Amino acid sequence: MTTSYPARFTPDEAMSRLLRGHARFAAGEPQRPRQTAERLDQIVAGQSPFATIIGCSDSRTSPELIFDQGFGNLFVIRVAGEVLDHAVLGSVEYAVEHLYTSLVVVLAHSGCGAVAAAVQGARSGQHIPDLVTAIQPAVDVVPPETDDRANAVAKVHARSVTEVLRADQSAIGALVARGDVKIEAMFYDMATRSLEIL
Repeated sequence: MTTSYPARFTPDEAMSRLLRGHARFAAGEPQRPRQTAERLDQIVAGQSPFATIIGCSDSRTSPELIFDQGFGNLFVIRVAGEVLDHAVLGSVEYAVEHLYTSLVVVLAHSGCGAVAAAVQGARSGQHIPDLVTAIQPAVDVVPPETDDRANAVAKVHARSVTEVLRADQSAIGALVARGDVKIEAMFYDMATRSLEIL
């Protein structure tokens, strides 16, 4: 007999909350909920976010703003190009196993510098090549003649990250297999403020 997953929201409910928040943001009508000192006082002893976001480090793509959420609502993991490594996987595992976030979103975006570096084959720096190498499989499957190739690569890469997470052999994959957790990829277009579920 399996124990029930004590998430506050089902994956679909969590997705609905994110999409409603984004609709407010995109319309220029954010409510900026739970962004007060009082809210911080309420959660100082603990957190119970309803979704986990793996997003890019890009300063223009803050998930809390894009989804119009407040303190304690989202467990956000940010790394250039949404690249997975053991630290990111450990963070996701913690979020789903101990904070009970029922939705994990891999949030790619337009104009991503890490993706552009991969498309251009950049190899400078000591650690940047690690980012490029992680994104390279997506570059390899998007033909060079593709319109808006960098954004196409960003979408392929985000979908690839979701597949790795779904297949993970830790609590992440087990909870996905049980249906307690969903993992989805999204693409945020900075120019239009639009959001695409991939």
